[in-house]
Amino acid sequence: MSVPTSSAIGLLPLIIVALTAFAAMFLDMRTHPNPRQQNTCTVAGLLAAALCALPLLAKITTQSGPFTYWEGIIQIDYMAVVFTVLACASGALALLFSIDYLQSKRSYPGEYITLIPFVVLGLSLACSTKELLTFFLAFELMSIPLYVMAAWGRFDIKSSEAGFKYFINGAVASAIMFYGISLIFGSVGTTFFDKIVLNFDLTASPRHAFLLGSLMFAGALLFKIAAAPFHFWAPDVYEGAPAPAGMFISTAPKATIIAFLLRAFWGTLALQSVEFRLEEVWSITFCSIAILSMCWGNLVALQQTNIKRLMAFSGIAQIGYTLLGVMASSRSTGIAALGMSSAIFYITMYSFANLAVWSIITLVEYQRHTSEIADYRGLAKTNPFVAFTLLIALLSLASAPPLAGFIGKFYLFRTVFAAHSGWWWVVLLALVNSVISLYYYFGVLRPVFFEEPSASRGRASALQVPWSVKIGLAVCLLMLIAAGLSPWLVQLGAEAGSQIISVAVLP
Repeated sequence: MSVPTSSAIGLLPLIIVALTAFAAMFLDMRTHPNPRQQNTCTVAGLLAAALCALPLLAKITTQSGPFTYWEGIIQIDYMAVVFTVLACASGALALLFSIDYLQSKRSYPGEYITLIPFVVLGLSLACSTKELLTFFLAFELMSIPLYVMAAWGRFDIKSSEAGFKYFINGAVASAIMFYGISLIFGSVGTTFFDKIVLNFDLTASPRHAFLLGSLMFAGALLFKIAAAPFHFWAPDVYEGAPAPAGMFISTAPKATIIAFLLRAFWGTLALQSVEFRLEEVWSITFCSIAILSMCWGNLVALQQTNIKRLMAFSGIAQIGYTLLGVMASSRSTGIAALGMSSAIFYITMYSFANLAVWSIITLVEYQRHTSEIADYRGLAKTNPFVAFTLLIALLSLASAPPLAGFIGKFYLFRTVFAAHSGWWWVVLLALVNSVISLYYYFGVLRPVFFEEPSASRGRASALQVPWSVKIGLAVCLLMLIAAGLSPWLVQLGAEAGSQIISVAVLP
């Protein structure tokens, strides 16, 4: 591979996102702000950043390799570009889905609209950095606006409670992360991934301090993606937060943290040094967390009657499946590439399915003032397109063929089995959990398709679906169906994983 370049073109998507964030803020500061105009400009800015990022994929492959900046602190490679595009797309879709909801509340929609691009900027930086302190700053830039978004319904006691819980737990996780970074730095004298490997001496370095710091750092990351047993905040926050906030919290941040886990723990550290493979620690740790997340998320979801809490526990289970790909990435170089690509593909498809479901939750909560599953009865008769989208999204989450979720899980399970034939029981357990998930997903679909609309509080009337929501739902549908029928997205994930491995093993 040729020498990495520092051409400023690699930073163009980040610059556009930053300018979009400040433009949204200034538009909201006008004497008579127009939320719809502000929303349109913000969506346009995020989409422009995503479109500018896509050509970088070809440049990285055909020209000079990844773009590096500030002595290697920032690296714009396949991983960074793919997840920057995903963060921008998630932010744009979240804004398209939520503008009518925001204007219906007694709060200022401009505040919420302004927060989204700042979160996207934090996400883009987080998946591009190769240095721990820079990641911590990006992590906080991502997290603090999310706390505000969870508490955005200032006149709703549940929203205030959700924001408070999220903030307190998030602050503790940040403190644990920073202490973990300090232990890592104290052990090896650097916070750069590649230099950690060079400075580490298995006989002289304080190995246990390094492992403790790494586990603390990983625990803080697992908190943010709501993996069991770090999931305790998610059900209450998802239920209490306004539906648009729950939509965004449950998608893009999870994808970015998975990207960073792959880059930090395997893309750089594990593959450059035998000492850092530490398979007896990392494989067992992530395998245990994946199994606990799958089992706990699916079993508790069976008991839920509130769709927001159900989606919280569903998200915990889905993260468990994704961590199987992370777990497989600790093996040999070839399997690591497969593990990374399967995790990238699965978390991407999960994000689009989750956005589709949460957009419908937002629509129902805004117009029917409910999030109970029983109140979705008859939706297929009043709003066929909305019901069809909900069907496809939930079936994809349940891994029904030929949708994207089925392809993603097949790819994950095949990779886990290829990584270690002794892990067949993990694949079997994941398959059993997938069958369990069918029950509660169909528990949502049953009232939608097989029950009559309720006449109470106007729930028999059709939902009014704005054009922006229709466009967003159509995009999600296209992704979920096309990714299941076409292999090009799988190939994109494989290319990302392979390039990270090739960069990692450079001398």
